[in-house]
Amino acid sequence: MSKGNLFATGLVAGGALAGVIVAILSVNENVTTALEKVSAETGLTTSLGAEGYKWLGVVFFAVMGFILYRVATSKKKTV
Repeated sequence: MSKGNLFATGLVAGGALAGVIVAILSVNENVTTALEKVSAETGLTTSLGAEGYKWLGVVFFAVMGFILYRVATSKKKTV
């Protein structure tokens, strides 16, 4: 596997693990309430608006894609 494939696989695996962990934690109502308290969604939606909040997600996704592109096309040798 090239370093770009390895990096992309790590992103997918990390996202999947985070989703499973949040799903497990969301089973307990007390934990769900605690997770809602640390959520930045309300603050970001208030400051950016609903459409701005959606575009923020698009920007982060684009940045992640750009980083993946840079890792995959870098000329540095891996050991």
